[in-house]
Amino acid sequence: MSATIFSGLIQTVELSTVNEDALVDRSIAIAIKLARRTEKLVKSDEEWVKKEGGSAFLAV
Repeated sequence: MSATIFSGLIQTVELSTVNEDALVDRSIAIAIKLARRTEKLVKSDEEWVKKEGGSAFLAV
């Protein structure tokens, strides 16, 4: 994900040896931020698994 973000950043910000490390760090930070927010919002696979004596949203 950070590589995708990095490629987007360098399309709008001129890449140079001076700012390369800063852009890499920013890309990684944004990717981590996205992953953390996603983890908070997305239900895990375990929440959708039918359990013994119970039901699940996707159970057939």
